[in-house]
Amino acid sequence: MAQVAGRAAAADALSSSKLLCERTVVVADTSHYDIAGAPALVQPGSFVTVTVTCTVRRSDLGLPFIPGTQSVTVDATEIVDEFKQVAP
Repeated sequence: MAQVAGRAAAADALSSSKLLCERTVVVADTSHYDIAGAPALVQPGSFVTVTVTCTVRRSDLGLPFIPGTQSVTVDATEIVDEFKQVAP
């Protein structure tokens, strides 16, 4: 569930940006969230990190005379609210 939510948040952020990704890779690291395969058991200090890599044309980055593409990578980490109710 956390992986799906992380990917959805990344897709929303990209759709509202002005970057036109030719290729997008989204990786949600939930290794500090899923406790023994039971994500409903959120422990204090649990967090999720999402890494997004977007490949764009250099001309879209304001470099019109340099051909090719450039990969832009960003990650974000969010602490999981242990008091928020998790759907089964």
